[in-house]
Amino acid sequence: MLAQLRQGAFGNSALRAIVDRVCENPQVRTLWDRTADLRRHAYGTVRPMYLDGWRPRPVWVRIMGWQTLHELSLRVITGEPATSTHEPGLASIG
Repeated sequence: MLAQLRQGAFGNSALRAIVDRVCENPQVRTLWDRTADLRRHAYGTVRPMYLDGWRPRPVWVRIMGWQTLHELSLRVITGEPATSTHEPGLASIG
């Protein structure tokens, strides 16, 4: 997500101004200056989500991106329950 934010701020002066302001915090600046890879898109990947009450095991979710029909520049990113996981030692769920 950091790489996507960096890419978005490249061509958007308003977003860049927000990034510059937030990066005045040294901890944020350190995070911002780290390398972030944009080559692999997260959509469709299965990832663990750790929730209180489910520890130590994660809930597995599939990352999905949705685009509105009326405003193509908007997106909603959701996590839906994954029907399987590639976690070592687990059989497919579902």
